[in-house]
Amino acid sequence: MALVFVKSQKGNNNKGARRVHTVGNEITKSTEHNHFAETAKCEAKEASNRMKEVAQQLELSTQGVVAEVPRGLSLAVTAQLPSVSSLNKNCSKSSERATGCARKSKKFPEDYKRTTDGELFLLFDSGPEEQRILLFSTQRNLSFMEQCGHWFADGTFKSAPPLFSQIYTIHGVRYSNVIPTVFALLPNKTQETYTRVFVFQQLKVLNPGLRPLTIMDFERAAMNAA
Repeated sequence: MALVFVKSQKGNNNKGARRVHTVGNEITKSTEHNHFAETAKCEAKEASNRMKEVAQQLELSTQGVVAEVPRGLSLAVTAQLPSVSSLNKNCSKSSERATGCARKSKKFPEDYKRTTDGELFLLFDSGPEEQRILLFSTQRNLSFMEQCGHWFADGTFKSAPPLFSQIYTIHGVRYSNVIPTVFALLPNKTQETYTRVFVFQQLKVLNPGLRPLTIMDFERAAMNAA
């Protein structure tokens, strides 16, 4: 029966361990372990976790977190990081969870609820929930909308404030003028959200006289809701 011996030795320049398998005096297998690579992997994992933590603070965009946190890391560590698309995805998930919680608990001062003339502007707040919706308008605007048979609606993501995904505006057409009168802050772009805002469960409560003849919006979800 042949005896197999396993010996551990220092590698070249003491940079890693070498495991040697021998049968008698003959070497049958030699494997080197690079501890530097293992260290780089650990540091890369720590950096990935740190990115998620920074993303949850909601101070930087997802792209900003992915660009900022790795600064100062060695090439060996950055080589062990996941792909940029994976980092963006992970940071985005962390940010979305934190955003939902912050949106749920957000409290608005009275100054944000009224116009500069003191008229009530925040007409509807769905309350403390992650899918929170805020609806801004005035009773004067809603009275104006009663006289508008044709409405236009549009949504934008670029100018949405923090904690919300988009601003959705409803415009009334009067004497060939298109006037924005209703502004909704939405948490997402789902059909349920459009239904809650666009079919006017709340707007009709605020003003039952709202009966537009036509509503135009190029968003499929909004048109389905209408």
